[in-house]
Amino acid sequence: MRRPATGPGIIEVSAPAILPDALEAMCVPPHSVAAEQSVLGGLMLDHSRWADVAERLREEDFYRQEHRLLFRAISELAKSQLPFDTVTVSEWLQRRGQLEQAGGFAYLGTLQLHTATAANVCTYADIVHQCSMRRQLIPMNGEGVDAARTGAPPAAEIAARFTASPAPHARAQNGLEVLGSPRAVTRRITDIPTERLAWLWPSRIPLGKVTVFSGDPGLGKSLVTLAIAAAVSCGSCWPCREGTAPLGDVMLVSAEDDPADTIRPRLEAANADLHRIHVLDAVEFVDADGRPQRRPWNFTDMDALGTRLAALPECRLVIVDPLSAYLAGTDSHKNSDVRALLAPLAEMASRQRVAVLCVSHLNKSAGPAMYRTTGSLAFVAAARAVYGVAKDQNNASRRL
Repeated sequence: MRRPATGPGIIEVSAPAILPDALEAMCVPPHSVAAEQSVLGGLMLDHSRWADVAERLREEDFYRQEHRLLFRAISELAKSQLPFDTVTVSEWLQRRGQLEQAGGFAYLGTLQLHTATAANVCTYADIVHQCSMRRQLIPMNGEGVDAARTGAPPAAEIAARFTASPAPHARAQNGLEVLGSPRAVTRRITDIPTERLAWLWPSRIPLGKVTVFSGDPGLGKSLVTLAIAAAVSCGSCWPCREGTAPLGDVMLVSAEDDPADTIRPRLEAANADLHRIHVLDAVEFVDADGRPQRRPWNFTDMDALGTRLAALPECRLVIVDPLSAYLAGTDSHKNSDVRALLAPLAEMASRQRVAVLCVSHLNKSAGPAMYRTTGSLAFVAAARAVYGVAKDQNNASRRL
C-alpha cells in the first residue's frame, strides 16, 4: 500500500495483475480518514463553515461509521440552530446511546486538537466526496473499478459517463431504465453492537419505540396518558410500586381535548411540572408565494417534530392522541399505506430516544385482541407494545 499525493491519507492498492472482479473483492475501498477527521474537527471549530460543507457532503459520504454518527449529530444540531462543539455533539450522541459508537468524548476532543484551522475544511470535504464517488464506482464494472482504484479519469467524469450512456446490461424495472441489477446491502451480525432495551416505564413503555393504548371511547385513555406525562415531568413514582419515572420533558400532540380547559386542569390535578409539558399546536411554513402559513401537524411533518425534539434534549415522552387524527388523508385500513406513514414515527422515536405513546380506539368486531384496534393491523405491527384499556369490573372508577 502507498499514500499518494492526491490527498491526506487516501489508501490505494497497487495490484495491476489482479483481475477487476478479484480487485473489487480484495482492495481496501478508497477513503481518507485524515480528511474526514479534518472536516469534522473544522466544523466544530468554525460553525460558519457548515453551509459550505452541507452543500458538498452527506452522511453516507463518510467511510468510517463513527464519522457518520458525528456528522449526523452536527447536521441535526445545525438544523435546530444549536451550536455544535465537543460538548453539544457528545450530549446529542449520549442521549441516543451512540457516544461510544462514535469514539467517545475523548475522540471528539482529539478531532479538534488535531485540526489547527478550519480554513481548509471545504478542501477536505471535496476529498471526502471524491473518495465516496470512487467507492460507488467499484461495483459498476471494470472501468469503474479502475477509476476508483487510480482516480484517473476523475470519478465524477466516469459517473457522468455511466449516467449519460447506460451500459448494455441496463434493464427495465417498473417502467424505468436502471443500470445493472440491484445489489443487496448486508452487514455481519458481529458488526452490529448489542444494545439493551431502555425503558421509560420499566417493562411497560420502552424508550425509542412506539407504544399504543387502545380502548373504547369514554374510558379515560387521555386521562391515563396525562397521568403518565405528569409522572415524567416531575420524576414521580409509577403505579404498583414499579419504580420511578425518569425526569424529563413531554410533548403533547392532542386533537381531542382543549389545552386550556381540559389538559392543563388535569395536569395540575396530577401535580405535573407544567414547565416541562409542551403542546404541539401547528406547523409553520412558507408557501409558493413566499407568505408564512400555518396548519395542523400530521405524520407527514415528522421532520418538523424531530427538529423541535432535538431542541428539547431532556424530552422523554411524546403523546399522540388519537392516532387517527394525524393520518393526513391516508386510508387507515390499507396496510402498506399505514406502514409507510408510521415508519418515520418509529425512526424518529429511535433517533431522538423518546417513548412515543399513541392513543387509538377499538373497532366493533369480535375476535382476537390483536385485531381490535381500529384500522389496519399495521397500527399494532408498527408498535413495540400495545395495551388494551378497560374498566375494572370490581371498581367502576379504576382502569386496567
